[in-house]
Amino acid sequence: MRLQHVLSGNFDGLLAHVSPGMFLLVGLVFLLSACGGGGEQVAGTPPVTVEPTQPTPTATATFLPPPTVTPFPTVTPRAASDDAEEGAAIAEAPAPTATGEAGAVVEATEPSPAAGTATPAPEPENSPRPASDASDEGLPGVSQDRMIFAADFYQGWPSVDQATVKIRLEAGRYVFEVGPYDAGLINTTAVNQQDMYVRVEVTPEVCPTGGGYGLLYRFTDTDNYYLLMVSCENRYSVVARVNGAFVGGTLIEGELPSGLDAASQQVHALGLLVQADRHTLYFDDQLLGSFEDAQLGQGDVALYAVSQGSEVLRVAFDNLEVWTVR
Repeated sequence: MRLQHVLSGNFDGLLAHVSPGMFLLVGLVFLLSACGGGGEQVAGTPPVTVEPTQPTPTATATFLPPPTVTPFPTVTPRAASDDAEEGAAIAEAPAPTATGEAGAVVEATEPSPAAGTATPAPEPENSPRPASDASDEGLPGVSQDRMIFAADFYQGWPSVDQATVKIRLEAGRYVFEVGPYDAGLINTTAVNQQDMYVRVEVTPEVCPTGGGYGLLYRFTDTDNYYLLMVSCENRYSVVARVNGAFVGGTLIEGELPSGLDAASQQVHALGLLVQADRHTLYFDDQLLGSFEDAQLGQGDVALYAVSQGSEVLRVAFDNLEVWTVR
């Protein structure tokens, strides 16, 4: 499983960590400058080198993770069964160890039940199951074929505990807390599809202005993917990142249908259907719209959450499914 998250810089209190020796060095530079008459070297003293001032990053609201983020190592998932008599099994990915931007190691952890809480024994996450046939329920225009990936988020997914990105498993849900001014994504590493139907349940617990959640698909790395995002202001959009640049502007955008509230504290269903260059979007089982774009081929699926403001967004993902389509 591959983990990707972005952390905003925070340099408040930097001067409090500057040593007295640093101030002595700066004072010596000014003294030598005054005595040397315009910067001439004082005889018998070693050259004094002043380090250039480093720029201080500022937190800015960004629609997507910055393109300079270094991809995390990919953990190779266990392959689905090749035995035709047993049927195709759902791919599974072991719990990875992800390395952060600054070299910090984030260990995958499993949640412990709260004291005094009765928790039923969960089925192992992403364990092989018989492949499912096409659903009888379905959505208009969606012909599901076989389920190739499913996650119920009881175990096997990494945890992150950083200042502005916190991701963890909680009682069978994958909870993202991001912000202010930050975003996080985690991809399955087990999916590599062009044509597919993807569905995930999302419960926004705190959905502030400037926040949003969604899915990345046809994801190959942090420079190449489509992003479907639903904002807490009840708007949706899709953008494409190709070779490190956002290409074609916003491919589709609009308001959610009347009566739908992306910020309400209830379980919402986010879905997308991609077949060749046709992309169709769903929210709470209602059609949002469709568009055509062929810039990216097959790839993975990732969960995504973002806060573009000063408040923290908290959303919980559950029951991620990926199907082939007819």
